[in-house]
Amino acid sequence: MKLTCTLFLFASTALAQIVVKPGPTPPSQPASQPAAGPASAQSHSTTHAAATHPCDKLPVLSPKIPALPAGAPCARPLFVMSTVPQANFEYISPLADPDLRETLNVQSVRFSLDYIDTKVGAGPLAAPHMWYTVHYTGYLADGTKFDSSYDHPDHAPFTFPYGQHKVILGWDTGLDGMRIGGERRLFIPWELAYGPSGKPPTIPAKAELIFDVELLSQSDKDPSAPAAAAPPATPAVPASAPAAASPRAPAAPKDTQPKAVEKAKKPLSEMSAMEVAQNPAAYGFKKGGSMALSPVPGSDLEPSKDDQWTKEDEDGKLYILTIHYDKNGKIVSAKWGGFQP
Repeated sequence: MKLTCTLFLFASTALAQIVVKPGPTPPSQPASQPAAGPASAQSHSTTHAAATHPCDKLPVLSPKIPALPAGAPCARPLFVMSTVPQANFEYISPLADPDLRETLNVQSVRFSLDYIDTKVGAGPLAAPHMWYTVHYTGYLADGTKFDSSYDHPDHAPFTFPYGQHKVILGWDTGLDGMRIGGERRLFIPWELAYGPSGKPPTIPAKAELIFDVELLSQSDKDPSAPAAAAPPATPAVPASAPAAASPRAPAAPKDTQPKAVEKAKKPLSEMSAMEVAQNPAAYGFKKGGSMALSPVPGSDLEPSKDDQWTKEDEDGKLYILTIHYDKNGKIVSAKWGGFQP
């Protein structure tokens, strides 16, 4: 998204077990609507971690990241995790590198997924395993904005299946407890983002990501999927035989020379990503690369693939289109930008 970043699922290969320290189960739908304006984590539909866990200390962030609204609560964890090594050293030579534990990942690490609800939504509670539609902006800790749905050519929001391993783990778990219309800032550690290697050149190694997310809607099906075409109507049987056609001039011979791809007549800014995805070359896009997506071992998901297409217009503006295919090569979804929560 919109640079060249793709929010694919990060699967850690570290030699460690993960221990999760969850909070209490969130309560059911409240009897009355929440008050308008910034709300504390305790007033959110979940008093889950907020009621039992103190505020988390966040890293120093760049002033280039937009300030939170006045009266916003402190950051609290959705959950806290720690890794437990499956192996330990019985002996380490004095000649060995002092960073050997880190190199071999034989160490305990603690991290958390923190959030601040800057606005409590007035809509229903977000349900698990639904398709969420969101607006978002992503920042690095130094204030670099690396992606935003507002920067898409058509300012289109982003839609993804929540909890289905199609995005990084911080996104797949970070919207729990939100309500439709709510806004949240997420602080995602690198362990739940792009891991120790990052995603160069956009995401550095071990980069914590900060996302401002607005939950617009939810549905049980992909709202961006094309509707099934209606079957063609059966032609009516004429009441009488048609009159004999008058002789016509012979048709001109067909041009057998290959023609250049016809350019789109409709402005690109008025096209949806799914429309352009049917034939990107017709709109002047060039294929930039592909990425195969392998499911997490043990899951029931199937392999898939993403292709990325790019186009630079006359004003130098770069358009990026990402097309998601299933294992049979059928288009499942398309979106503007290279970023896929």
